[in-house]
Amino acid sequence: MDNGRQDKKPWDKWYWQDYLSDTGLAACSLAAQGLWMRMLAIMARSKKKGYLLDGNQNMTMEILARLVGSTIQEVKPLLEELKQHEVFSISDDGIIYNRRMVREAEISEKRAEAGKIGGLSKKQKSSKSQANTLARSASASASASVYASVYASEYEEEEKGMEKETKKAVQIELPSWIDPSIWNDYLEMRKKIRKPATQKAQELIIKKLEQLKLSGQDPNRVLEQSIENSWQGVFPLKEVSEDQDLELKRLIIGWGEMEGRRRYEQMKKAREEGL
Repeated sequence: MDNGRQDKKPWDKWYWQDYLSDTGLAACSLAAQGLWMRMLAIMARSKKKGYLLDGNQNMTMEILARLVGSTIQEVKPLLEELKQHEVFSISDDGIIYNRRMVREAEISEKRAEAGKIGGLSKKQKSSKSQANTLARSASASASASVYASVYASEYEEEEKGMEKETKKAVQIELPSWIDPSIWNDYLEMRKKIRKPATQKAQELIIKKLEQLKLSGQDPNRVLEQSIENSWQGVFPLKEVSEDQDLELKRLIIGWGEMEGRRRYEQMKKAREEGL
């Protein structure tokens, strides 16, 4: 790889239709077309893009033949064929070049220069804009500090009042048959799973616990079951085997609490019926 290449890009745009519609190239033999493709690759990596150079000098036929893995005797008539059909051009210095590649290299260079000038202008504008932004930020920060110091005490008082209201809103009177410590553990668990119990939710849970109690269930043990399994709701206690318990837990993890239990009951029923 030549370190002094004009174009550092390892790739080029290639227009297949243009290549196929080149009547001069199409008139050449397949061998000449193959040589031209290899020459294009060499010229694309040249120090002066688009020119057939060996370093900074005109490439001899001997070196070209060596680069394409051929001989002078084979390359010479193929070059004559390409020249006859005006596939390439020759500069005043006698250097073979590809017209399109040279033209696109010149356009690319002009765009790069324009980009540098535009980038410098944008950088200058950006620096000026940043300075103005910093000045505005400093002014805004000073105003904000004054505002904060004036209204901080009022805000703190308001927030404390809101906190008291929130605590008051979730307080609920427990029946004598519910252990307060277990109930508080249940509420904490609900917070941890990001499903805090509102006052209405707590009332519904207590109502369901009362129904379970009337059916012979221990409401505190029901709450402990929900705490142990991180369940949002409360469910009847069931005596299940270790395997069934693991199966139930897997279904709840995979489908959620309600859907997991529903599927577990369906599976259990199907087993009992011998399905």
